[in-house]
Amino acid sequence: MTLNDDSFIPTVTGFQLQDAFAPVLAALTMGLPRQFPELIHSIYLYGSVARGEARPGVSDLDITLLLARPAAAVELQHIEQWRKNFQQQPTR
Repeated sequence: MTLNDDSFIPTVTGFQLQDAFAPVLAALTMGLPRQFPELIHSIYLYGSVARGEARPGVSDLDITLLLARPAAAVELQHIEQWRKNFQQQPTR
């Protein structure tokens, strides 16, 4: 996964990521690769957060995971459980 010098997902546009979303993005970009180090290749951010138009408490965090290899069914189940746990954590 490629992160910028601040450990954030770099954007392909001129939009700055909103400060309100920085903690959740940091937790995501550190947590997923740490939990699945040999599976996660890249994390791509898109949608309103990537465009700098998101509304805290309203907007979804849209990401796409690029895997380093095909995932086994049990690995996909673990990623889904990680996602559910991540969503249940209090706002950062």
